[in-house]
Amino acid sequence: MWHNGNYQAGSQLDRGLQFADGHFTTLLVRNQQALFWSAHWRRLEQASERLKITLPDQQRVLDCVREAASEWPAAVVKIIITRGLGGRGYSAKGTFDSQWYVNGYEHVSQVLAPAQLGIAEIQLGSQPLLAGLKSLSRLEQVLLADERDQRGVDELVVLDQQQQVVEAVSSNIFWRVGKQWFTPQLSSAGVAGVIRQQVLQQGLLNRVQLGHFKLAHLLTAEQAFLCNSVHGFRAVAAIDGQLLVDDKVPETLSCWWQSNVY
Repeated sequence: MWHNGNYQAGSQLDRGLQFADGHFTTLLVRNQQALFWSAHWRRLEQASERLKITLPDQQRVLDCVREAASEWPAAVVKIIITRGLGGRGYSAKGTFDSQWYVNGYEHVSQVLAPAQLGIAEIQLGSQPLLAGLKSLSRLEQVLLADERDQRGVDELVVLDQQQQVVEAVSSNIFWRVGKQWFTPQLSSAGVAGVIRQQVLQQGLLNRVQLGHFKLAHLLTAEQAFLCNSVHGFRAVAAIDGQLLVDDKVPETLSCWWQSNVY
């Protein structure tokens, strides 16, 4: 095998590199505490079960996560699980020893201004078998991030090919019309983020309606926010140039984040 023109012994490549045959999660670690660890591990379990990949020992991974974060008071740590090395072509037939990777870097907390959202021109393909998973296949998000950077907006609302709202480039989205909160169901595309799951499972917004919503519905929003495991919650100021009535994160969510993270 050759790498950058240099010969290296061995001929097997990680299937994560070859075929994006794997999945990952990204979490915050503060003072050696892996935040929402049980939820992140459950995400890894669910993805491994659906993709039929063997998970490593949880304690070994957690110990490595803490080690990767040990240089800083707060760190972002990424855990990658792949099916392993080798195989012939796409087939996953045979016995594979799954591989896992952990990488950390310093997290600098910052207060983000309410976001200006554009509407992405790039749309997500529909694949129910992978919907909700944070698989290694992120080329759509790479292209979307480039579109966002080129357009100079804070984030993009991403639709699927049925013109339904799915998510933002790297966050989930919630919005309110009247007293009712909404968020996409994510049954054919998108990533079911850990913080999204916390909001829904803990009833932090009381009742949230999940469903398949067209852009026109989102544009009736009076309030909206984005969420992910690194930045927590970020309010939305405007969507496609249309100002929202309320550009703050709901106080219950801000208090919950502060009590769980700081």
